[in-house]
Amino acid sequence: MKKLILGVGLFFFLMLSSNEDIFAQIKQLYNQKPLEVIIKTDEQVYKQFERIDIELEVKNTGEKKAKIFNPDYWGVSQIIITDSNGKKIKPQVIKKERSSFSDYMVISAGNSQYNIFKNLTWFDCDSALQYTGEQLIPGTYSICVTVTNPPKCDSKKYSVTSLSGNIVSNIITINIKE
Repeated sequence: MKKLILGVGLFFFLMLSSNEDIFAQIKQLYNQKPLEVIIKTDEQVYKQFERIDIELEVKNTGEKKAKIFNPDYWGVSQIIITDSNGKKIKPQVIKKERSSFSDYMVISAGNSQYNIFKNLTWFDCDSALQYTGEQLIPGTYSICVTVTNPPKCDSKKYSVTSLSGNIVSNIITINIKE
């Protein structure tokens, strides 16, 4: 019943809002959790084909210890890149050996844990995905990362963690030069 009332309230809230604000409002509603995801890169301007790493900070703003599936775990994270026209860039499937990682990230109240997505690479349920220099031609790009718990992998059961659903990071902008 609570979900129905919340859904109806959300519908009317969005109907009364301007179209420009809808995505920001949805992001705000999704992110009303005691966990916050913040991304950054070392630079704002890169040469085409230069390595780009994203540092992901998962901050626990709650009062209890949080346990989530590690962002490097299969099917937990997704890097989303759009060009200056808002067109989503499609990543490439690559062959990559997995380095070791722990299944879970445990974050004490008021603290943060970090993860690095090396060379714009992450893992979905059955493969590695990456954005390459051929895809990121000179131009301006917006990047965000989503973290989902439990992982979105078909027909697998996962243990319950402190997060149920998605957290969307801040949006950063980079420029690619020739």
